[in-house]
Amino acid sequence: MYLKIAEIIICTVVIWFIITQIIIPGFYGTKSFPLFKKEAKLKDKLVEVQQEIKEKELEETINKAKEKLKEKNVEEETVQETINAKEKEGA
Repeated sequence: MYLKIAEIIICTVVIWFIITQIIIPGFYGTKSFPLFKKEAKLKDKLVEVQQEIKEKELEETINKAKEKLKEKNVEEETVQETINAKEKEGA
């Protein structure tokens, strides 16, 4: 008697799982197993946040490199101006 009840309960749960996790999502064109989607969504968010962090770090690196380039350009201009001035004085 209890074995039959357990069998009915297990079959009902399996059928419910198949219907709610595979058939209905397939019918609506969404991903299967929405029961586990929360974890997947959180992992996707984590990946996005990590990507944003990497992008910001790269932007900072680029900005620092641009600043160094500007400083070198200013130094080169100053050196070139000094050389030009000395050439004019010598001429």
